[in-house]
This record gives sequence, structure tokens and C-alpha cells, in this order.
Amino acid sequence: MATQALDRVGFITVGPSNQGKTEYCRRVLIPQLIGRFGCEQVLYTSGDFERQELFDSVEVHLRPAEVWQAVYHKVHAGTDKKAIIIDGTHLQPVYRAASLEALGKAGITHITALVFESQSLEECQGRSRNRSGHCVPASEIERHFQTFVPIGAGEGFAEIMRF
Repeated sequence: MATQALDRVGFITVGPSNQGKTEYCRRVLIPQLIGRFGCEQVLYTSGDFERQELFDSVEVHLRPAEVWQAVYHKVHAGTDKKAIIIDGTHLQPVYRAASLEALGKAGITHITALVFESQSLEECQGRSRNRSGHCVPASEIERHFQTFVPIGAGEGFAEIMRF
């Protein structure tokens, strides 16, 4: 990862549900960033996390505007953090632009897109069925695949990593 020499970094996950975005953040990225910057310097937020905090539920359709307002509020308050991760589907350029803008307002200029798109619709639906706890409905995952706009080089990311 080319971000090694940078003082502050941002990450945005991109891809349909059940591609492994959150798992990658929890098992790989967050531990690496904590090792580099220290626990207090890493901010992780996601639509699911904020939805759970606000409404004690991870139901996907539960007031999305309010949920993402909470995500961005947390990011804007993170101006003292060395690393900020926004974990979400970010299926279309407009959603990616909103998260880029939020990270920019927090003073993060080097932002990496972590794009998860290697698994098929059927694989993602199977992963959801086998999940313990909250599972995303098959129809919702199908909608994600139908509405996903592949990330473009001109979207403003310093790096794009594909998984």
C-alpha cells in the first residue's frame, strides 16, 4: 500500500453487500492502521454501525438519510484522526463523491477506494444466508448488483485497490 509515508489517510469501501468489505476492514485494515497510528487515531464508521447506534437495528431501509448524516457527522468530527474508514456499498459515483467530500472536510486528502467486486451474485447471496445475525435479503443484494456502477479513474481517489 503506497500510503506508508503519509501522515493522514482515508478509505472508502465500494461494492455490493456480502463481498467481504467489513470483514476486510475488521480483520486486516483496522489492525494495520492501529499498528501504525495507535488505536485512538483510527476512526471506523459505516451505515450499519450508525444505524445500530441510532435505531438499535441494522434494517437497510431504516431512514438512510439520517444514518448517513450520522456517518458524515462522525467523519467531520474526526479532524484529529490519522486514519478514517467509511465502510459502505457506495454503489454509485454520487455516493462515493459524498464520502470523498466528507473525508476532505475532515482534512484527509489521500483517499483510497477499496473495491470489492470479485464475487458473483450467487456467492454473495449464499454468504448472506450463512451469516450469523443480520443477513441482507437476496432481493437487496440483487438490486446492489443491478445498480452498481464500476468505479472510474476520474472520481478523485488517490488509489484504487481491487479485491
